[in-house]
Amino acid sequence: RPVALSMERKCPGTLVEKTIISHDTRLFRFSLPSEDHVLGLPVGQHIGLSYTGDDGKLVSRSYTPVSSNDEIGYVEFVIKVYRPNERFPEGGKLTPHIDDLPIGAHIDMLGPKGKLTYMRRGRFEIK
Repeated sequence: RPVALSMERKCPGTLVEKTIISHDTRLFRFSLPSEDHVLGLPVGQHIGLSYTGDDGKLVSRSYTPVSSNDEIGYVEFVIKVYRPNERFPEGGKLTPHIDDLPIGAHIDMLGPKGKLTYMRRGRFEIK
């Protein structure tokens, strides 16, 4: 199966479903480039999600999916949305943007990221 993630190029993820879990937490499902793609994320790694803001600046944060690397055609994230409030007037840099995406909109994914990889049977590799 083709692998979606690469550190050499961004992979567009298309928002196909958003489920409200609580007042500030959502389950986001993004489709991969095709229904045949797998994510290609080793255990212990994470993915950078990013977009370019209206000011032209790149906004990027790393997340660990809750879906299995065995899933075909999609990836899922459970993300807490940090809206502006009294304590944090600016809110989160990325999470409000993701929460405001309409179904069918894209976000860039880059990875795998991280220095720790689980190699099975209690063994880890640290880069």
